[in-house]
Amino acid sequence: RLAGRPARPLRFRYVVQCISLGRREGLVQFVNPDDSPQDRVLRGKAAIAVKEAILSGVSAALRRPLLAELSTKAYPRVAERVG
Repeated sequence: RLAGRPARPLRFRYVVQCISLGRREGLVQFVNPDDSPQDRVLRGKAAIAVKEAILSGVSAALRRPLLAELSTKAYPRVAERVG
């Protein structure tokens, strides 16, 4: 709770699953809202870039929770898909 207000329910869903095979290998599997796999997979440098972006975003959100809330206001269409 911030400022004495009750916390809002967390709306969350997976969009991708990252599978690490060491620091230089891995893949990113796109998933449906129910977390079942899609046919689309990223490998190689594209997968590394996506995973790094995810980790950077999570790290920033943990350091500054307000940024996570502001991002859903700045990108409402993304927030709708995730929620």
